[in-house]
Amino acid sequence: MAQRKKNIRPNPRLSEGLKQLEQAVLSSPSPEEVLKKLLKIVHSSPGKILTHNKQDKLSHHNIDSLHFQELVESLNDWIWKVDEFGVYTYVSPQIKDLLGYEPEEVIGKKPFDLMPQEEAERVSSLFEEFVKKRQPFYALENTNRTRGGDLIVLETSGVPILDNQGRFRGYQGVDRDITKRKVMEENYRLFTGLTSDYVHYCTRSGESNYKIKWIGGAVNPISGYSIKDLLALGCFLPMVHPDDQQRVSDHLLNLVPGDRKTIEFRIVTQQQEIRWVSEKSQCNAGPFEGELTLLGAVSDITERKQSEERLQESEERCRNIAEMLPEVVFELDLSGNLIFANRKAFQIFGYSEEDFVRGLNAFDMVVPEERALVRERIHQRLAGKEVGSKEYTALRKDGSTFPVLLNAIPIIKELEPVGLLGIMTDITERKSNEIALLAATQAAEAASQTKDLFLAKVSHEIRTPLTTIVG
Repeated sequence: MAQRKKNIRPNPRLSEGLKQLEQAVLSSPSPEEVLKKLLKIVHSSPGKILTHNKQDKLSHHNIDSLHFQELVESLNDWIWKVDEFGVYTYVSPQIKDLLGYEPEEVIGKKPFDLMPQEEAERVSSLFEEFVKKRQPFYALENTNRTRGGDLIVLETSGVPILDNQGRFRGYQGVDRDITKRKVMEENYRLFTGLTSDYVHYCTRSGESNYKIKWIGGAVNPISGYSIKDLLALGCFLPMVHPDDQQRVSDHLLNLVPGDRKTIEFRIVTQQQEIRWVSEKSQCNAGPFEGELTLLGAVSDITERKQSEERLQESEERCRNIAEMLPEVVFELDLSGNLIFANRKAFQIFGYSEEDFVRGLNAFDMVVPEERALVRERIHQRLAGKEVGSKEYTALRKDGSTFPVLLNAIPIIKELEPVGLLGIMTDITERKSNEIALLAATQAAEAASQTKDLFLAKVSHEIRTPLTTIVG
């Protein structure tokens, strides 16, 4: 259709009504729309189709036939009419391009005469059901054999013809060659069969939701639905988890040509199992005005999401434990920026949550004269060296200091260090006890020395008189 839009120009010889009809068909994106617009205009009153003058002697039937013939000969699609028995009564010249037959060779035949036997039986049974119910049909795919013996795939749409008394007189419709599209779809199916994803092609116009035009790949393993099921649904939204539907709908409706985006959401499988999927999609302008196309690839990320949830639960447990510890527990990035600190850290250092949000650096929490040593030991620890625990002098927000004992290990992700996890213990009390113990020890040693001197002197004094007496 897009190619026809480029190559065909309104015929200046056509009447105003025929120009209207031609433009209506040229702007229609689907066989269904072609037929609707064709019928709406062709079956309108002569005055609406053509401006008559007094010399115009053509009847209403003749005007419609002339318009119809002139129109269809300017189109690339094959227009046809069959009677109530399914026999061709009109075939446009485009059949020559599609199947290699002249129109005269096909008139008098049935559509099924141009198909392989099995295909003819399949399509014939479908056509009989349409005839019984006098129903229109759209985009019926069928395989035909060309005059040269090649097989091509046509997309056929038709509407019933009723006479003035409402009696069924046959069908008129349009055929479109979709062979290249079917080859492309088959290649996509072969490709997607090698992946664990499924891919889709959708279109939408105006404010309507995207409608699935083609889908292939791991549809059933991911969703539990068959390709046929999803095509029958027409749209993915009914499969999306109710809590995610509005978010997904807004995401899709806000896409504009050129957008390439990814969204993660939950689906409810046919077996009522909740699964997580990730859809990467690209939005493009369609071949027709106001039409958008969407190419998408959907991956099952349920296991990843479950792992993330388990990791999140584990991290939450660790953080809860950290909050209960009497020591400071913290995490730093490679620049020393604080990315986590437990409640004890804020109590000891005097910082607030607002300070943390604005950003805190661990090096600012150590007295200036020890910062170079801290940087060096952190560098060694990130390099994998065992440096053991180390005492530092910490610096509070108010400028006061206190002694701490620090232990830290590197945080490794994908075999690379990304930060440090550490525990800091306030050893003020221990230091005070050590000083008190040292003072007590020194006092005891001094007392011991005094005692020794006293005893020595007393002993000397006692020994001296005895020596005189003995002498």
